[in-house]
Amino acid sequence: MRSDGTAEPDTKRYAFLRDVVLTDFLRQTREVHDNCPAGSALTEEDATIVWMDGDLPQLKTVTDPDHLQRARENKMYSNKHSAARSATEQGCDLNNLFPQLAREAKVITVKSKDTRLKWRILEAFKVAEEEYGKNLKPTKKSTTVDTAASLLMILGKILTQDTIQEGF
Repeated sequence: MRSDGTAEPDTKRYAFLRDVVLTDFLRQTREVHDNCPAGSALTEEDATIVWMDGDLPQLKTVTDPDHLQRARENKMYSNKHSAARSATEQGCDLNNLFPQLAREAKVITVKSKDTRLKWRILEAFKVAEEEYGKNLKPTKKSTTVDTAASLLMILGKILTQDTIQEGF
C-alpha cells in the first residue's frame, strides 16, 4: 500500500488487471489449448490458479464479493506466493491458510487418479525433456505432478471468504 494512504488507484488497477486482462487471457488460453469455446460451461478440471503477492490492494480486489462471484464463474482460484520472508511484512501471511494448505496437501492426492490436468502436466514435462533437455528425477517429477494436479482441489476446499479474511 502507498505510504500516503492512496491505495485506491492500486486497487482499481488490480481490479482491471484481474477482471479484464487476466479473465480475457484465460478465456483465450482455454479456447486455444483446452478446446473450451467462450461461453461454454466450465468444470473443476478447467479451473485456474492465479498467484499473487500479499499487497493489500490486491487482497482487497480478490476478496471483493463481486470479484469472488466472477472468479467462481470463471473457475479462477487465487493463491498467495511464498511467505518465506514476507511473513514479517504482510498481514495475510499470518492467517491460517498456509498451515491448512500443508495439512490438506498430505491428505488430498491424485497419485492413483487419471485427470486431464495431471496428463497435461506430464505432457509439459515430456516437452521440457524432448525440446530443452530438462528433466527431474522420477520421484521429484511424481511429487511435483501430484502437488500441481492436487492443488486446485486443496485450494477449492480451504479457500473461503472467511479463511482468506481471517487474520485481517
